[in-house]
Amino acid sequence: MALDEFTRKQVEGKLGTFCESRIPPHVRGEIRLTFSFWRNSVILYEERPHWREPEVWTKMKIARMDFDQASRGWTLWAYDRNDRPLYYIDLDANVSLDDVLREIDSDPTGIFWG
Repeated sequence: MALDEFTRKQVEGKLGTFCESRIPPHVRGEIRLTFSFWRNSVILYEERPHWREPEVWTKMKIARMDFDQASRGWTLWAYDRNDRPLYYIDLDANVSLDDVLREIDSDPTGIFWG
């Protein structure tokens, strides 16, 4: 089931602000954060120019946030080096999107930003 329009707009606003605030303007030609929607999930990507073809940007999945319609809460997933999702156990399920973004930003385990 896809996200409802209200939730989708809320996510676009909050995640758009998050992505812009994480990358300083002077390096946005070298790295950027983007996101996409997939059913009831939002996937956060880090993008960089391909080393051989700088006009082509490559994507790496950073995190997935799953929305539960019943609880109106979010569950956080990280990705391993093989692009497999890993349930992020250090944050409870069904928390607010703000809690999820704070956890990704602070990255206490080093799983999102290294």
